[in-house]
Amino acid sequence: MDEDYSASSSAGGGKKAGKQHNTLPFWGNESSMNLNALILANIQSSSYFKVHLFKLKTYHEVVDEIYYQVKHMEPWERGSRKTSGQTGMCGGVRGVGAGGIVSTAYCLLYKLYTLRLTRKQINGLLNHTDSAYIRALGFMYLRYTQPPGDLYDWYEDYLQDEEEIDVKAGGGQVLTIGQMVYQFMTKLDWFSTLFPRIPVPIQKQIEKRIEQYCREQGVTVHQLSTGRSTAGTGGGPGAAGQDADYQDYPEGGVERGSGGRGVDKLAPVPTPTHNRITTATIMTSVTTMLPRLARPTAVVAVAMRTTHRRRCHHRCLTASAKGRGIAIGIRIRITTATAASTRRSTTIDKARVAAAEAAAGVATAPSAMSASGTVVATSGAARAGTTNTMKSVSDVIGEDRFHPPKLASSSLSCSVTN
Repeated sequence: MDEDYSASSSAGGGKKAGKQHNTLPFWGNESSMNLNALILANIQSSSYFKVHLFKLKTYHEVVDEIYYQVKHMEPWERGSRKTSGQTGMCGGVRGVGAGGIVSTAYCLLYKLYTLRLTRKQINGLLNHTDSAYIRALGFMYLRYTQPPGDLYDWYEDYLQDEEEIDVKAGGGQVLTIGQMVYQFMTKLDWFSTLFPRIPVPIQKQIEKRIEQYCREQGVTVHQLSTGRSTAGTGGGPGAAGQDADYQDYPEGGVERGSGGRGVDKLAPVPTPTHNRITTATIMTSVTTMLPRLARPTAVVAVAMRTTHRRRCHHRCLTASAKGRGIAIGIRIRITTATAASTRRSTTIDKARVAAAEAAAGVATAPSAMSASGTVVATSGAARAGTTNTMKSVSDVIGEDRFHPPKLASSSLSCSVTN
């Protein structure tokens, strides 16, 4: 039976062959439900899933829990996961960075997977009237578990569903059920996680079937993606571009009956468009009233450019001359200051040399006086020794025969003194 189902799904006829039995098939990784590894790890380790949801054993108990607890459809609680500054494989879309607090919606989604829902139970979720979040979890369960070829068959009847749901944690992003279902089929990312990938041939087939659906229903793909479809207005294919409260009134404000006579029934007269003054009308009038400015000839244009160039060149020369004058003044000031400091240092050096010479002269005078006294004493001693020697010689030879001349001794003392 499963082989027949997969074959019929690939051929595009999975809606009839697959719904003959109540057991839903599964596509992908059965151990992880095709969830992101970080999200699955946080679900399995959360106390809410292990303690509280473990007590819920039946399908109806889980549905009641969804009704009371689910407030958004994001995988993480608001403000519990910081992804700023993470890039590449550590970015928020991959979910491999630091985890946060997993949301109640995803915990209950995995709880529904553990119950192995049947086709009847899924239809009960999709058409539930108590809460839009019960329906949204049913659609998300199909997106994670069903074969890609069967997604359009499940979602086709809900493409123009106008029930609103706020899918963002903390509020602020309201989508219709139809808009959310369209996003499930055409986009891969969902807030900070990824849906299972749809093969390219099946994705192209889904897009073609969506275009065919739009042609049949008289809507555009843009209306499906923005949730502004016109289903239920009674306009049919020809009323795709009109508003739901639009009413066409004839001229004169009187309705025309089937017989062609005017009915005394007042109707609001639309404002005539030919009396409206718009910005475009004013600009057109001003443009036509103003005279056209004459463009300068080629000779005048060349003369204007030449004059402009000369003015720019004169300004540049003036600026450069001012700059040179400032530079010369600075150099003159620097030279004058250097010469003055040189003269000042030279005067100081001369004064220091004179002071040193004076100090050296004062120290030399006592030493010269002591040296002259020593020489005089030495000369006196020499004279005394000579006299003694002469006396000893005169004693030997005779006092009368040897008389030393006084001039010789005085000349000797003078020579020694000198």
